[in-house]
Amino acid sequence: MVAEIDADVAFEHQRWRHRVRYARTRPDTSIYDVPLLLGEGDDPFGIPAG
Repeated sequence: MVAEIDADVAFEHQRWRHRVRYARTRPDTSIYDVPLLLGEGDDPFGIPAG
């Protein structure tokens, strides 16, 4: 199942400022239509792990 969400990208003090909110299900979309944005273990801000 694919769900559409509303997300605010505000990030401060090492945490997201707002929660992600559910918008609706997308029965017309397959999980294979949704691109994978980050690999496992990747940081969204490019900060090296460790």
